[in-house]
Order: sequence, then structure tokens, then C-alpha cells
Amino acid sequence: MDLGKLDELKELILRYSFRIGDFTLTSGAKSNYYIDMKPTMCHPDGAVLIAQLILELMEEGGVEPDGVGGMELGAVYPTVAVQVVAALQGKKLTVFTTRKEAKGHGTKRKIEGCAQKGDKVVVIEDVTTTGGSALKSVQSATDAGMEVLAVISLVNRCQGADQVFAEAGIPLYCLFKVGGTEEKPEIIFAS
Repeated sequence: MDLGKLDELKELILRYSFRIGDFTLTSGAKSNYYIDMKPTMCHPDGAVLIAQLILELMEEGGVEPDGVGGMELGAVYPTVAVQVVAALQGKKLTVFTTRKEAKGHGTKRKIEGCAQKGDKVVVIEDVTTTGGSALKSVQSATDAGMEVLAVISLVNRCQGADQVFAEAGIPLYCLFKVGGTEEKPEIIFAS
């Protein structure tokens, strides 16, 4: 991994996305810190760094997907950035978004985008805690006939996701993880 790019991205995460306080997570757990990756993912430098590092991570891991996607909203920004940066590098990747629930109107689909049955895909997650959201995306992609090669998390809170994906037989790759203690958490490189 390009350590310079990881350092730059870490600084953006600390500046725009990492907060100390009293929070309730998607999983329902309480935490004294919160990581909202949307400001970093929407920052022009953050979007490019995230995409470049995800592509590098996939290459180093020997993961060659046809497409990338994940749960609505949290995965939309990084998957589109990955698609654009990959295209600039001469690689074509489709993008898909999974919904928590199928639309109640129109096509009533649970997956949007252009990934198709038979595609090999990577599920991208902004922040992983227990792995529940990413696992729902994996299930939706699998139900649609896609083969999920791996899950990539921008930040792993290290609160159960590793075990969930190991048990599911799906590799989990991360750019960063939360280290330190609950009282004094810190963002560290995942590898």
C-alpha cells in the first residue's frame, strides 16, 4: 500500500470524520466515538485517495471484480469514485447499490445499478462494526446471482465483522481499523 496516500487519507478522516462524544451506532451499541465517513468520502482529495487505495488493495489481494457496490448511501460515494478512477486507469467496473428494503414503486428492485447476474463483485463498506450492513449487501448481491469476491471496509471498528466474514468465507480487507481503547480510540493502518 502507498503509505503516503494512507497518511493523507488518515489526516482527512481525523479532520472531517472522526468525532468524540456520546453516540448510538447502527448496530444499536453505544460508543464514545463516531466515524462518519461521508465528509471524507465527499471531499475531492478524499474521494480520489479512497478510490486509489481501494484499487491498490484489490490488486495486492489478487481480487479482480467486474463491479463494486454496497449498501445505500454509505457505499455510493466510494463505489462511484472507484469506478471513475478505474476507468481513468483503463479498467471498466460496474457499480451497484443495495437497498435495505426493495423499492415500493417502479421496478421494486432491491439492487440498483448495472451489475448483473454472473458478475464477480466486491462489496464496499464505509465503516464496519459488526458487519451486519455489509453482510446484507453480500446477501442481496448473492441473491441477484452475483459472486462476492471480498468485502472492503474503509474503517473497521473491530467489533465482530472480522469473525462474521471469516465464518461466511468472504475475505474482509480494510484500509484502517480502530485501535487503542474505547476511552482513547485511534485510527491506525489495517495492515
